[in-house]
Amino acid sequence: MHTGIDAKTVQAILKGFQVIDYELSEILGKVKEGWKLSNAVRDIPADLELPPDIAEHIKLGLPLLERQTAKLKALVREHLDRLPRPAPGVSGTRSGGWDDSAREQIGQTGSSAVGRPEPVLSGGHPGFGMEQLDLFADSSDQLTFDLFGEPPAAPKPSAAAETPGVQRGFTADIYGEAAPSSSAQTGDKLTERQQEAVTRYLREGVQSARIICELLIRNDGAIDRRFLTQKPVIYPAVCRKIDGETVSGAYKLVSKDENDRVYERAGE
Repeated sequence: MHTGIDAKTVQAILKGFQVIDYELSEILGKVKEGWKLSNAVRDIPADLELPPDIAEHIKLGLPLLERQTAKLKALVREHLDRLPRPAPGVSGTRSGGWDDSAREQIGQTGSSAVGRPEPVLSGGHPGFGMEQLDLFADSSDQLTFDLFGEPPAAPKPSAAAETPGVQRGFTADIYGEAAPSSSAQTGDKLTERQQEAVTRYLREGVQSARIICELLIRNDGAIDRRFLTQKPVIYPAVCRKIDGETVSGAYKLVSKDENDRVYERAGE
């Protein structure tokens, strides 16, 4: 049984998953590091009209992606450039204007403008903590980073991540064709052997993604790390792997909720 989806569309779907996985890794890394808006962009004018995606991140208390930060800095600069400059020889600003020092400080560390929320993203600190992030919710009011109903546990920082100027590693391939590097190993990716085990368990009649996770931990070397709900941290990766099988037409999703997803062989 086939889905009738052409190969080009399948590749587009997989590429979309890859982009989502990359951006999610970036956001979770910034949450772990206690990202603050004021450390990324200084003095955002209260009357600046923000793009919907950036406004939504700020509203939810989520870190901005690097591309969003760059875009916001450019918008602030353009906004300031449109404001009246002081006359030559006159210090300070005119009413409603900004001086050149403000233009030079955009993008430097400092306090944000009055009227913009200042999310503090670090568990146990005031502000928007890790326990409030629901990146995997199915609600249309939430950002659709994943499909599997579970906020991920923040990965333990590697030595590289704790060194200034060194970015935490990750593998962009969400289906884990190659095992993640030691600097990127957080336990939420599947090795090639573990992916093969997922397919084997499906063929043996195991229908629950949650049970497959436990089998991978017990039999196939998957890391036993858990979300706050005790769901294995490999659960989203397992679901993505199985969903890849559904795209090929081999299996189909028959039920799902916040605790589990159940699949069966197509045609049964």
